[in-house]
Amino acid sequence: MKNNNTFLHFHRFWLALGWAWIAWVIYLSLIPEPPGMDGPWWDKIGHSVAYIALMLWFAQLYHPRSTKFGVELGLEALGIAIEFAQEQTGYRHFEIADMVADAFGVAVGFLLAETPLGKVLRLVERVFKAS
Repeated sequence: MKNNNTFLHFHRFWLALGWAWIAWVIYLSLIPEPPGMDGPWWDKIGHSVAYIALMLWFAQLYHPRSTKFGVELGLEALGIAIEFAQEQTGYRHFEIADMVADAFGVAVGFLLAETPLGKVLRLVERVFKAS
């Protein structure tokens, strides 16, 4: 079923996967010992990559640029909120650098959505429709 904002046939399915992905990011952000690579910058790279992927994913779900800007702001707010939540856990730490890495990732994801990568879900739907 399509609505005025989308051009994907399986929009609800893709949206559900996106929300599950957000839930996974929140979970990993709030558990005491998240899996990850050791090293001073791997954490920041992980933040950036996660938010690049989230923005690129959600940008494909909506056509109007104004909606994409709303997604961008929402993901940036998510990154900020997670940092404040981490501070309250007693076992995770608040880091402004993580917020910067998240915002950087969102911005890069927004830009990548304007490239052919921003059409991957349409391509997947075409492949499944053809088979």
